[in-house]
Amino acid sequence: MPLLFAKKAIVVGDHRQLPPMLDENDFSSTLRNIGEFQLAEEFKKSNINESQFERLFNGLNIGSTIKNSLDTQYRMHSSINEVIQQFYVNDGSGLKCGLDPTQENLSDLNNAQSRWHGISSSNLLQESTHCIWVNVDHPEILEGTSRVNWGEIEACKRVLKILQKANGYDSFQNHWKKDEDKEIGLISFYGKQLNHLKRMANELPDMPLRISTVDKFQGMERNIILVSMVRSNLIATDKNDKPDLETFPDTNGFPKQSSLGFAELPNRLNVALSRAKRLLIIVGNIEHFRQQEIYENVYNVIRSSEYGKIIDDYKTLPA
Repeated sequence: MPLLFAKKAIVVGDHRQLPPMLDENDFSSTLRNIGEFQLAEEFKKSNINESQFERLFNGLNIGSTIKNSLDTQYRMHSSINEVIQQFYVNDGSGLKCGLDPTQENLSDLNNAQSRWHGISSSNLLQESTHCIWVNVDHPEILEGTSRVNWGEIEACKRVLKILQKANGYDSFQNHWKKDEDKEIGLISFYGKQLNHLKRMANELPDMPLRISTVDKFQGMERNIILVSMVRSNLIATDKNDKPDLETFPDTNGFPKQSSLGFAELPNRLNVALSRAKRLLIIVGNIEHFRQQEIYENVYNVIRSSEYGKIIDDYKTLPA
């Protein structure tokens, strides 16, 4: 509405991030309840995954002379930038890391250019590790209208326990004064998964965690981020389901499924993977997500980077 009163407007945003959160069914029902039946039908036809800023920026009537992009970020280590820069390849020169390459790896937490964390554990990461993908080959479960992956909950617990006991972790935490610098962000695409992760976090009462959906974490950042992907190429009906190898001999005893769900939207993945400043840890089914090109790119960047590491099976991590 403020644009209606302006003779000239300058609109600033990020067309590669998420639109406002709307429940499509609730919003349509509200419109119908107040008699706006035509508007409700128009809303059903609209793309709610596209923000108004994205419509403006990509609009056919917006000429290149009146729009431009800021192409340099100063939040994250350059190796994390490499993971997400694929989302900006169509925007001029793409996304660049503005940190001084001679400074970002210095072992000095007081240096504003440094993204060193100083945490190491032989079974998970070294001080030079900034991107990790922990593979979880475990079925997802439909819980109400949401999804849960119990293997990933266990994997997240193992990762957090390792971090808590790792060399340099206490020094890293003691350095910071602000809570947000101490907190480890634990984010996921599914609310039910977060409910179970919060219960799991009760087993780690001394560990500062910020647990939230990816959508609600937009605009925030943390030094360390864990992303629980949830979706799997296998599906079960209950946490205690046993593998049926006779019926499903080629898929570890569980029915196969192919959907990526909420994680399929590139903008949502971009938000999830760009929250971390110093350490990004992805927990999810590598085989399942690599079916899509953007995830294949993420995997290849992490695997080939001197700052990346792939954990092929979360069960190799100590419980």
